[in-house]
Amino acid sequence: MDIDNFKAFNDNYGYLNGDNAIKQAAALLTDIQNAFPAEDVFVGHIGGDDFVLMAAPAKCEEIARTIATKFDALAPKLYNREDRERGYIVSKDRMNNVRQFPLMTLTIAVATNEKRALDHYAKIVDIASEIKKYLKGLKDRVGSMYLKDRRLD
Repeated sequence: MDIDNFKAFNDNYGYLNGDNAIKQAAALLTDIQNAFPAEDVFVGHIGGDDFVLMAAPAKCEEIARTIATKFDALAPKLYNREDRERGYIVSKDRMNNVRQFPLMTLTIAVATNEKRALDHYAKIVDIASEIKKYLKGLKDRVGSMYLKDRRLD
């Protein structure tokens, strides 16, 4: 999982608020972990605005959908009223160009071992990176999104 537009939020609202956003996302994931007590769910913070959650493949889409819905309810509360109502903030991108950044959302890549062997963590990382790149590249995207890899080897 990756928080979209986090850098712009952090640059605009400061590191303390950025840290709070990370903590809020972590708390949300811990709440999700607790909401599925019958499942063996692992939550981890990779660093920055990246997280990992591991669960049984049978529940992964339900969990991803729940995370996306709850994050989309949480994220607007982290902004001031003006930015929240406008639906974006104005900040500089990595090339130092001023532009509009939508409110933070999540990109959730789901990789499972249902249809292919995941015998090394690097393979999971490659699949997740490919899915995240695809989702982030969608035009006119609104809200948090997840996609489950269904390809065969």
